[in-house]
Amino acid sequence: MKIVVTGSSGSLAEGIIALTLTATSHSLVLVDQRAPATRLSDPRVQYVTADLRDYKTFLQVLEGADGLIHLAAFPNPNLAHSSEIHNVNVSLSFNALTAAVEASVLKVVMASS
Repeated sequence: MKIVVTGSSGSLAEGIIALTLTATSHSLVLVDQRAPATRLSDPRVQYVTADLRDYKTFLQVLEGADGLIHLAAFPNPNLAHSSEIHNVNVSLSFNALTAAVEASVLKVVMASS
């Protein structure tokens, strides 16, 4: 199973990635808007740096995916102005769900702040 994990550089994703790699044979596409500080050397892991607020980009990232774990968002209300947090988090959630449907991804898990 190929699983896309958005927000993969965040603290929540760290545990999910570790558990998935140790307890399953799934492959992971780790997506974040910034490149990771360190990269895992597991052949089942692919890294993608992308701004998922762009719908076409999100759709491309999901190509061939069986599942999506959507964690990309502002995790804390003190990181930016409330209007920016709202606009970013809402557009990311919309893009995640809409692109998952269009890409025929049947399993979606989302976290919300």
